[in-house]
Amino acid sequence: MIDVVMCLIVFYLLVGQLASDQRSDLTLPRSAAGDETKITQAAFVNVRLEGDTLQLDVDGSPVPLSQLGRTVRAAPAVHLRADASLPYERVSPVLAELRGAGVRSVRVVAEQAMAPFGGDR
Repeated sequence: MIDVVMCLIVFYLLVGQLASDQRSDLTLPRSAAGDETKITQAAFVNVRLEGDTLQLDVDGSPVPLSQLGRTVRAAPAVHLRADASLPYERVSPVLAELRGAGVRSVRVVAEQAMAPFGGDR
């Protein structure tokens, strides 16, 4: 019984750590469109501005834009999380770098918002 409890504790500690690595202090854009998918084995790329400098994190580790393609090349998919206040022209070089690296699946992550007129979608 103690072994089972210990396994459960370790499991929840690991899951909690993985979940906190994928989340950051970004304010995601809100969208009523799109689908809610389960997170697969994907690399999470967080994009934010600090001052006038674009900051990239891949799965919680800082990465320069020039190394982004090499870092995520082995991932089957990329989930792009950009701050809502970030203009598209600052995100565009990130998408170009991913495309140049041969990444075939890039999903832009947004928070789900209610559809107009109170409907779900």
